[in-house]
Amino acid sequence: MNAQWLGGFGSETASLLKEYAAISEGLTYPYPYDLNSELPSVRAFIAAYQTKYGELPDNSAANAYDALKVLSVAIAQSGESPVNVKSALVGIQNYAGGSGLLSFDANGNVQKEILIKQVKDGKFVRVQ
Repeated sequence: MNAQWLGGFGSETASLLKEYAAISEGLTYPYPYDLNSELPSVRAFIAAYQTKYGELPDNSAANAYDALKVLSVAIAQSGESPVNVKSALVGIQNYAGGSGLLSFDANGNVQKEILIKQVKDGKFVRVQ
């Protein structure tokens, strides 16, 4: 069968390449995290994660890290009132986190760059 495989954010996992390398070639998917980012906050997060866990962090690890960090920033700025924390969160713009730069819109939704990636030669690579 000659088909173009498309996936979602959860596509980039070490087990995909280890268990399904032969059939995952060409899989294309969006991804909100770049392990090759030159942003110092991303490089520092990756280094600390590798030191502690002995492997590269995935999107879930980076997002969980950033979620806790931005929540702590919002609480530090506004106190513990949920209404005030939400107001502080929506004011966060261009936060340099472990997953890259992120901002919040007026509804509290995260805004960040989405990459298009693909499995090529048994590796996850950014599509230019």
